[in-house]
Amino acid sequence: MNNNYSEIEKEITEHLQLKRFKLALITAKKLVDTFPDNPNSHALLAFSLLENLNPFLALDTINYAVEISSNSPEIRLQRAFILYRLSIYDGALVDCNFFLTNSENKDLNAVILKIKILAASERFFEALELIDDILKHNPDNENLNLLFTLIKTSLDAIT
Repeated sequence: MNNNYSEIEKEITEHLQLKRFKLALITAKKLVDTFPDNPNSHALLAFSLLENLNPFLALDTINYAVEISSNSPEIRLQRAFILYRLSIYDGALVDCNFFLTNSENKDLNAVILKIKILAASERFFEALELIDDILKHNPDNENLNLLFTLIKTSLDAIT
């Protein structure tokens, strides 16, 4: 990948963060046209499509990215996020676990995604156990403490 790719990737990411979804989509399409064999460009296009309310094409695009990436753990994690957003929790959990098992980088965001998937699947006890394990290593993480409280409150409301 060259600097041109990195610049365009940064631009798309910025558009997505600033909720300029149409600009992100236009730029992501150009990125895929320029770098059609790069699975990351397809993943960025998938996120842009999702934010532009085109979930079916987003899912097709991220599946293609996984296919051309030869099952890259990073691309599988991106698919897990999209599946989670589409409420396809079983598939999201499979991809998230694949990343956590096969990636050298044990990303805290991936673990948090897994917790969210478990909670959304109403597997509250598993989610709480996982948060508890993580909080032992990161006791001052406000996001984790908030997530723990939200899941515990949800569980208390059900029982």
